[in-house]
Parts: sequence; structure tokens; C-alpha cells
Amino acid sequence: MSMVKIRLISYLSSIAGYKEKIVKLEGPTMIRELISFPTLPEDRIIILVNERGAKLDSLVQDDDEIKVLPVVGGG
Repeated sequence: MSMVKIRLISYLSSIAGYKEKIVKLEGPTMIRELISFPTLPEDRIIILVNERGAKLDSLVQDDDEIKVLPVVGGG
């Protein structure tokens, strides 16, 4: 069985209710099927899969690690 690790950084873990979890997959799966932040626009998060940029429509598979970070701005 395939598994991926999802890590949420900063306040995203408070929104989702977990900081890290392992998810079993049936096969290649879109990230949007694994994570959801209904109150947060998609352009306010950064997604990395194995340390490379990704999008919610990107496919993940066995042993991938997904990190989700909030966009941070300031001046």
C-alpha cells in the first residue's frame, strides 16, 4: 500500500487540526483530495512535494512528502 506524509507549517496546522499525518493511497492522487482549507484562498498557501513546488492538482504517490506553508508577506 502507498503512503504519503503531509506536514502543515505554522497556523495551517491550527486550521486543519493536525501538524503531521500519514495518509494511505490507492494510487497516484491529487493533493486537493488529501488537504483542504475551505476558509483560505488557494493563492495563500505554498505546496512543496519532496521540496519542489507543486499545486493542488499535482499528483502524489508512494513515499512522497507534502509540506504546506502559508504565504507570508510584509514590509
